[in-house]
Amino acid sequence: MLQRGLVLDAVLRLRQAVDHGSSGAAAWNDLGVILEALGNRRDAVYCHRRALRAQPAMQEPRRNLLALAAQAAVAAHLPSPVRPALAVAR
Repeated sequence: MLQRGLVLDAVLRLRQAVDHGSSGAAAWNDLGVILEALGNRRDAVYCHRRALRAQPAMQEPRRNLLALAAQAAVAAHLPSPVRPALAVAR
């Protein structure tokens, strides 16, 4: 589905899989990857943690969590964007 550009359909199918009791680590991890790509990092972290809970030896969700943590650490140290003062026309 992702290869065909059906991102929302992929999210829906993966959510259905995990909502219907699938404890499959791959489904949780894949959902986390997609959610992160859509900008939903909080839920992506949750999904990767669920993947690790289902299969603790699985390396992919571990790498994904480390990447998310690194991104958050870099973002925390970035300066706030400078906003130029607005000129008021008179």
